[in-house]
Amino acid sequence: MNNKVLFALFTVFFLAMPLFAHHGTGISYDNSKAITSKAKVTDFTFLNPHVRIFFDVTDEKGNVTNWSGEMANPAQFLRDGWTKRRLEKELTPGTPITVTYQVSKAQEHLPAGVGAALVMKIVSAKGETIGLVRNGNGGQQ
Repeated sequence: MNNKVLFALFTVFFLAMPLFAHHGTGISYDNSKAITSKAKVTDFTFLNPHVRIFFDVTDEKGNVTNWSGEMANPAQFLRDGWTKRRLEKELTPGTPITVTYQVSKAQEHLPAGVGAALVMKIVSAKGETIGLVRNGNGGQQ
């Protein structure tokens, strides 16, 4: 093969890679059911590719699960008026929330006391929705 053909193949391959890089939430999370829990915020990050919230849920036996919740990308929040500063103010560590989420399909492979989820909706102690509400089970129908 000559250099022009190799270069063309490399270029097509390189440009096509992003098409396969992103996962779909339907593949990663059990969207057949949603769980709603009282929780406390432990951390929050406003970064690409997804905004993340970390929260603790205590069950009726007193066992705590530390959840990592995937949310939408920052651009979606910004379009809806939810800036990084505004979300950080609403989701400071220790803040009590009610969170609705779909559990990761890989949950059984995580250590005990750790969870991964797709956050569908967050409600403050005052009953106000914080951030975006996703479409689907546990969110907007």
